[in-house]
Amino acid sequence: MIILSNDIVDKKKINIKINQFYSDGYTFVPLLYDKEEIIMQTPKLYTQYGINNKYDKDFIDLSFRNIINDKSIENFKHNLDVIYLKIANKYKNTYKTINYLKYGDKDIMMRLKVQDNLLIFDQTKNKLDKMITNTYGNFLINLQGFWIIENEIYFQWYLLQAKIDIPIYLENYCFVEEYPKIIKKPIPPPPPLPNFGKKKITTLKIIPKKKVVQKKEINVPSLNDIKNALNSLKSINNNLL
Repeated sequence: MIILSNDIVDKKKINIKINQFYSDGYTFVPLLYDKEEIIMQTPKLYTQYGINNKYDKDFIDLSFRNIINDKSIENFKHNLDVIYLKIANKYKNTYKTINYLKYGDKDIMMRLKVQDNLLIFDQTKNKLDKMITNTYGNFLINLQGFWIIENEIYFQWYLLQAKIDIPIYLENYCFVEEYPKIIKKPIPPPPPLPNFGKKKITTLKIIPKKKVVQKKEINVPSLNDIKNALNSLKSINNNLL
């Protein structure tokens, strides 16, 4: 179960488990929240130095300096206070509970141990080989429980994962070449398709020319002409005999 920075922690759901004795003066007490491991996702916090191994153990300091601008940091701090006060009030008559928040003049700091299998990512989910210093980021942190050492209580917080906001680097040439825009003229519509249907045949009407009949003039012979013609025929016939 991951408790987000804007969630509200209910102190009644903080479960204190049975003490685990290790050696004289060292006892570990596991903690759960609603019967699950306590994993919290932080808002964007600042880390100036990244991972430090000054004391032979890797640790990281997270700064709350942006609490004046980010209300989610204020809510996150409230949840941490609820957990701290739950333990401090329970053991106030027996042990001194050391607060995991360190208050400075202008800042609030929280120190966490760093495991060897820490996963670090950038804001685009690419895996990083190391923590980048002087950056903001979100962190997944785990409260395993607290140690009772002699008469004092120390909480055991671990950093599980980190997502760091880093500057973007471009490894290859990424410019987009710009060319003048060419305004394309609209394509003219295609010519009409040929009509392969029945062609309309136009029939020429031939008007025959009228024949002009020329009237011949008939000369009618007179009676004398007929008599003369008969006489001529008779003479011809007599000659033939």
